[in-house]
Amino acid sequence: MEWIVDSKKPVSGYGTWQDALAEAFVRLEPNRPEPRTPFVGRIRQKSAGSMAVSRVEASGHAVHRLREHADRAGQDLAFINLHGTDGATTRQGRRETQTRACDLSVVRTSDPFVITNPSRFSLHCFTVPTGEVPATLLATGALRLSATAEGRAIGRMLQCYGDLALNLGPGANSNLSTNATPSAADGSMALLTQAMAL
Repeated sequence: MEWIVDSKKPVSGYGTWQDALAEAFVRLEPNRPEPRTPFVGRIRQKSAGSMAVSRVEASGHAVHRLREHADRAGQDLAFINLHGTDGATTRQGRRETQTRACDLSVVRTSDPFVITNPSRFSLHCFTVPTGEVPATLLATGALRLSATAEGRAIGRMLQCYGDLALNLGPGANSNLSTNATPSAADGSMALLTQAMAL
């Protein structure tokens, strides 16, 4: 699935982006640092078993998961975000994480959180049931893959798996399309487990 907002006029289309976030992920409250400027956003997403793989590209803004949103949640999900650009800040509970390109951050939808990208950004989001996330990653809330050459290599491989899942899922014109998305999801989880051992 795909959601696109391309607003050539200030403010126009931003409500559509809020709707897109709710349809693709969960209910979130977006907040823009410069509300009078045009906004551009794109979400691509495919499901692979219990995982949903998404790529988000958008103008700078913050998203808030409010307590009222979390209290109404029917499922405890985790967003594992692989950041493609520098400068994101993730806050949940008493934890605040600053990330760079190739770093991972994780939030649970059962608790409030804020993710802020002050300027245009891109990321891959791997959405899974919280119980499938490595316990150490849940406990720390982040993994700084950018800190080492091996970590950056794993980050690039995760990006490739994410793009593979998005581009070669069911319906793609490829002999590999039938199993490509599940294989990419399995590969992503295997790489996440490997990354935790660094």
